Amino acid sequence: MKHIPVLMFAIVVALTACGGGGGSGGGGGGSSSGPLPPLTITSSNYADVATNSVTQANGASSTSSLGTSIVGVQISQPESIALKNIALSTATTLLDNWAMFDNSTIVGAVTSKTVNCSGGGTVSASVNAANSNAPTAGDSISATFTNCYENRVRNNGSLSIVINRYSGNLSTSGSASLTMKFNNFTAGSGAVDGSINMDMTISSATVRTVTLAMPNIQITSNGDSFSFTEFSMTASVNGSSSSLNMLGTISSSRYGGSVVISTPTTFAIDSLKRVTGEIILTGKNKTKARIIGRGATSVVIEADTTGNGTYDTNKTVTLASLGL
Repeated sequence: MKHIPVLMFAIVVALTACGGGGGSGGGGGGSSSGPLPPLTITSSNYADVATNSVTQANGASSTSSLGTSIVGVQISQPESIALKNIALSTATTLLDNWAMFDNSTIVGAVTSKTVNCSGGGTVSASVNAANSNAPTAGDSISATFTNCYENRVRNNGSLSIVINRYSGNLSTSGSASLTMKFNNFTAGSGAVDGSINMDMTISSATVRTVTLAMPNIQITSNGDSFSFTEFSMTASVNGSSSSLNMLGTISSSRYGGSVVISTPTTFAIDSLKRVTGEIILTGKNKTKARIIGRGATSVVIEADTTGNGTYDTNKTVTLASLGL
């Protein structure tokens, strides 16, 4: 199990890149306690609600495409909490480094070890792997961090990952299903609490889909707390085209309330970066914000500030403002 510290360091880096922040200071703020009351969408907040909800769920992409590369995921904006980026970074770090720690001397044995972190503190890891040098259904890894300093960031709490299904090779063609659980895992000023069920399908080097589902997860970073409740999201890439569907409740301390997000028509970007489809965010008293693509390279955000079904104000924004 000599490779466990390397894997744990890689996972810490992946998570902190998604919003944990740098510096060697405090142990991080706790995650939010759950959804805030429904937010009234107004002419002054509708654009911020729309852009931040999508950005914090899907995450920013360096290629202006909805489906950030699944294997070897790159985080282009570390200040973004990016739910999808947290899931992808944790999962791909695990899968890309599986052979490093799947070396139990007894097949099926549970191997545990506590090691010192490079800057102080400890991490205790437990691995149950089939010793096949490849992820196998039923394999799992868990880790508990106690004032563990790595990459100049203090980490506390625990995380675990269970492989429910794995086949093929995710670099070319294959699929995987993972369950990731975070128990008040803090990294610097960021925190993640809750579980994420993740499914990935790779049909080829340019065709891939990732689906996230979670009953409740809370994420905190840079003073902002986001809660995702009964939330699901599917992002797909087919060559230079991509699509996104989301459903569930997003709560944010940034705008002080919660909204229900839905995708009545798949939000899609074609190879020329033209956008179609719509995303609707519903707040208190049926007030709404709507992100709509009209076949152009920009998108329109509209607001129904009275809840009567009429969108009475709007603005045009770039894909980049949505982190897409």
